[in-house]
Parts: sequence; structure tokens; C-alpha cells
Amino acid sequence: MPVRSSLFPPNASRTLARISTAILTVALITACATDQPAPTGPNARLSASRNGVPFTEGLASPAWQQTARDLVSAAAFSPLAALHAYPLLGVAQYQAVQRADAAIGDGDGGRRRLEAERGAVAGASIVTLSYLFPTHVQDFEDLLTAQANAGPGQPHPGFAEGEAIGRAVGAA
Repeated sequence: MPVRSSLFPPNASRTLARISTAILTVALITACATDQPAPTGPNARLSASRNGVPFTEGLASPAWQQTARDLVSAAAFSPLAALHAYPLLGVAQYQAVQRADAAIGDGDGGRRRLEAERGAVAGASIVTLSYLFPTHVQDFEDLLTAQANAGPGQPHPGFAEGEAIGRAVGAA
């Protein structure tokens, strides 16, 4: 005959597992919360270089992301297909900006850096979206041209440099 301890009732292991899960969940949620007033991590330098500039002003990424959303919706992608399309675009854009920043270096910033980042995003986006939506290539080229010519004295040489980097990243 099994002996039961009064310290551990029959469902104690289940209760202990629930309590442990709850504590772990709270710990993970609080670990993910940020108390930093400014961005940290790999994008901190990128955000810091744009102090005083509204978030979407001059950035190419929101227009390309919106284009992707519109095309995914119009093409009636399945959720699984959409789940693959968005990261392809986002990762290509991120890597393109990283490579454009590396090509420019830390000493050269300002407008050249901003234009190179915009061009890198546009170049990577055009290649990635052309792969996903081959019937819209001309639309993507038109959007790139509009972004290259936005602003005074366009197209800026930094944009063209970034575009070449972005296209190479998108092709990879």
C-alpha cells in the first residue's frame, strides 16, 4: 500500500508546475520590458544619427513595407506565404542598411549616410519584391526613381551608392 505524505497532496506536482510556469512567464515579460529612454542594441547608432528628425521623414522603408502589404493583400497570399514574404523584405532591408553604413564608415555621416541608407533600403526592396511579385517590376522601379529624386539636388550620389549595395544584398 502506497504511503502518502501530508506535505505533498496528490495534485501537488501539477500545482507546483503551474506556479513555476507563472513565475517564469512573469520573469520573461519583465525581462523583455525596457526601461531605456533611447533605443539600444544594433540599431542604437542608426537611431542616434537621426536625432531631431521625425521618424518617417526621409526613410524609404515605410513606403516599401506598405507596398509589400498592399501586394500581399491583393495577391491573396495565404497567411503562411505572407509569413515568409514580410521577413524576406525586412531582413534584406536591414542587411542592406548595415552594409551601407559599413561602406560609408563612422567618420562620414549626415546627408550622405541618410541617402545611402535610403538607397540601400530601396535597392534591397526592389530586388526582393521583384522576386515575390515579378509582374510589378516597373512599379518598383518607378517608386525607386521617385525616392531617388525626392529632395533638393537629387539624385544624391549616396543614394546611388546605397542602391547598388541594396541590390547586391537583395540578390544574395
